[in-house]
Amino acid sequence: MTEEIEWSGRRESGPTELEEKFASMLVVKVRDLQFWLHEDDGVPWMIVSSDQMVGNRVVQTLRLDFDEGGVKGGWSKGFLNWDDGVRAEHAEVDFDGECGIAPRSDRESLEELCDKAAAWFLRMQK
Repeated sequence: MTEEIEWSGRRESGPTELEEKFASMLVVKVRDLQFWLHEDDGVPWMIVSSDQMVGNRVVQTLRLDFDEGGVKGGWSKGFLNWDDGVRAEHAEVDFDGECGIAPRSDRESLEELCDKAAAWFLRMQK
């Protein structure tokens, strides 16, 4: 399934095993996602994004940051232009609000985390 995923971003190495598993589970549940690989001080992380379109114009961009610590996300204030490669907490993303998705608890499995992320994307894409 991951061979169908187009990996973008600034990280030169490919996705980690955890990122591959998460992405392959997520693309089965949610269509039209983009995956952006990044790294901070040797720590890999990725953004999963979904553009909201009106005609041929992007009007909003959902972004979900994922790493081994979980997920957090919300609306990108820069349509992933200036904030691509900038973690959500530094890019002024409201992940605690009604439209956000907050960090997971340590008790959630990868499958539960994927289900939570998929439900969030589907709810926000309406």
